[in-house]
Amino acid sequence: TTEPDRISALANEDITIESSTGRRGEVRLSCSSFGISDIGCKRLHNEDSYLSSNSKGIWAVADGMGGHDAGDLASQTLVHNLDRIVVPDTLDDCVDLIERSIQDTNRQLNDIASETDNITTIGTTVAMMAARGNDGVVMWAGDSRVYRIRNNTLEQVSRDHSVVNDLLEKGLIEAHQAEGHPDSNKITRSVGITEDLDIERRTVSILAGDRYLICSDGLTREINDEQLAMIASPEVNRKSADSARALIKSALDAGTRDNVTVVVIDFKEAS
Repeated sequence: TTEPDRISALANEDITIESSTGRRGEVRLSCSSFGISDIGCKRLHNEDSYLSSNSKGIWAVADGMGGHDAGDLASQTLVHNLDRIVVPDTLDDCVDLIERSIQDTNRQLNDIASETDNITTIGTTVAMMAARGNDGVVMWAGDSRVYRIRNNTLEQVSRDHSVVNDLLEKGLIEAHQAEGHPDSNKITRSVGITEDLDIERRTVSILAGDRYLICSDGLTREINDEQLAMIASPEVNRKSADSARALIKSALDAGTRDNVTVVVIDFKEAS
């Protein structure tokens, strides 16, 4: 099914991500990416949004909260504001602009909620990556995730801002107790819910052959890390588009109750 409100997809061809550092021995990288979003099996509207821009070196997934109109507006506003960024040459300056954009969105959504009747919640998660050359920064708030696949090994780069993950990190519950936990839907950080927003970030070194995956929890609630690693492996699906489509299909086959969004980014040595 391909009705406009059900599925959207965006492919980006190879483009070289230049670095301003000029470090000796630095490998010039190019990247290709593919983003896709599906309404899922139960929802009537898609509250997820995504950005996949090789030219800017910015990729993001936002999962809106607050119901149709409010959730849509929240995620779309965040992605629209990120897409408006005129990216500078250096990664540090780019990250500063991204931070400013997300904080501005946080204030904007708070203002909308305070001025609108019958809306008590209008917010969105965000998980994203920015890259220049061999350097990248991952930023997030909420439980949308960023993964890296390197040498066929899957690593979750982000850390869930959720009640259940806090309990896990404190040793108050075991991993097997996390699935189906009564607080499994509660997140502890998001854009638009509180006046003060702490955006977590992690610096990463990018190598040729790396594949990064950004996704909403509509995927990770239905597919565990072992399944995700197999489907998203470059050896199984060489192209980013094939991997993204296969992940969406697996979530739909599992009957995902939520919207599901995936952005896959592949880095390789520039020719």
